[in-house]
Amino acid sequence: MLLYGSGFGATTASGALPNLPSVTVAGLPAFVMYAGISAPGLYQLNVAIPAGAPSGDLTLSCTYDGNRTQAGVVLAIQ
Repeated sequence: MLLYGSGFGATTASGALPNLPSVTVAGLPAFVMYAGISAPGLYQLNVAIPAGAPSGDLTLSCTYDGNRTQAGVVLAIQ
């Protein structure tokens, strides 16, 4: 899945991030295949949904460089 986000810190360049963020779906760790800055202030994450994730509206959390997504973010999985 392709995710876009902002608010993970200042962006000064484009391209791949030096470290991968931590992403969970329904509390399960997700595999981050790529993470980078695609435009000023815009982060792009290519993430695989965990194999054990159920269907439905699942919580999504991402942490990078000490910054975390806001509470209540959900992702619809079927």
